[in-house]
Amino acid sequence: MDENKTFRCDVDGCGKAFWFKAALQRHRKTHIVEPPDTPVVTWGCSDCPKFFCNVESLRRHFKTTHGNVVLYPCDFEGCNQMFQRKDNLVRHARSHKDGKNCCDICGRSFARKDALTRHKKVHTKKKNVKIERN
Repeated sequence: MDENKTFRCDVDGCGKAFWFKAALQRHRKTHIVEPPDTPVVTWGCSDCPKFFCNVESLRRHFKTTHGNVVLYPCDFEGCNQMFQRKDNLVRHARSHKDGKNCCDICGRSFARKDALTRHKKVHTKKKNVKIERN
């Protein structure tokens, strides 16, 4: 069956073949060895427990598994949030600008001041402890 596939991996010892050039290009990335201290970023599916090593794989998963959903990833380094609406991504991106509306306790940043104020309550709330009496 592989002999009919046009696009073949040229890495020694591999020899996998694919029907489409894009599939071969995706496959070639599996041969790239990253340095051990390279941080691993994973993209999680919001509809199921699967994780992916790149946003393209997550998009493909959404399209084939959950229907044709367009996802907009945050391009800020270290942030792996994704949004189904571009306007939500634009609003989220404001949270990365100049430490604006940044929590002085945990460092989390927010696009709007009211969201920061609401967030700060998580640091000051005391857990309600229910005491049972006999």
